[in-house]
Amino acid sequence: MATLLHVAGLEGTSEAFRRRLIDVTKARGLSADFLAAVMSFETGGKFEPGFYPSSGSVGLIQFTSVAAKAIGRTIGELAAMSAVEQLDEVGRYFDYVEKTFGKKVKSLDDHGLAVFAPAFIHDPRSPAAVAYKAPGGVTVAKYLGILHNRVADALTRPRLEVG
Repeated sequence: MATLLHVAGLEGTSEAFRRRLIDVTKARGLSADFLAAVMSFETGGKFEPGFYPSSGSVGLIQFTSVAAKAIGRTIGELAAMSAVEQLDEVGRYFDYVEKTFGKKVKSLDDHGLAVFAPAFIHDPRSPAAVAYKAPGGVTVAKYLGILHNRVADALTRPRLEVG
């Protein structure tokens, strides 16, 4: 029986979602735990595929219109999918990032940066990464700090079993 890191909100997802998360990440050599943490952070623990914050991004990893286009989708198409269906698109996005940037996603930071600022995978402390600010003024350091805190919080709870 597989288990997942109990990040905020993951307990509210279906068994089918958690199994698909494991399948999508395993097929790509990604970490289901780290991706769950990223999606928990990006959706505020909601894991809703149609979740739109004020940024106009959508879904499990907050796809921008540019990211959606990179995988041959639109924001509307992604928002209309179920969470389980959108996991396949998340996998396709990680394939795109690794191919485009030529960097293998391995660590927690890599998983987060693949979504937040993929140019800085493996290099979150470079001068360019330190200077980078996303809309809303979020820096790479702040993003990764919040992500690490989400994982640290999850480590205080028992892992979720996936049958």
